[in-house]
Amino acid sequence: MIEVFAPYLLIFLVWNDLDAEETMSVSQDLFISEQVCMAAGTERLEMIEANRQLRLEKFKAEQIKTEAAKFFCVRQPRDIQKYSPLLDDN
Repeated sequence: MIEVFAPYLLIFLVWNDLDAEETMSVSQDLFISEQVCMAAGTERLEMIEANRQLRLEKFKAEQIKTEAAKFFCVRQPRDIQKYSPLLDDN
């Protein structure tokens, strides 16, 4: 068996400033390097912005103007922490 560790987590957030709590959407994907993670986040952000611009031209809705998106690439820890309170000496 070959085990592959993908150390970078892309966290992508999309929301509308008019009602951020109700409209927040979060997605997560794993990537093999920070460079690949950043490229994927940037590409996705550009696609979302292009789609938003098209909808803004087509519908002229104020709500579309307040949409926002942001992403982060976070390095994942390599070690696994095991929780076993019954075996803990403390």
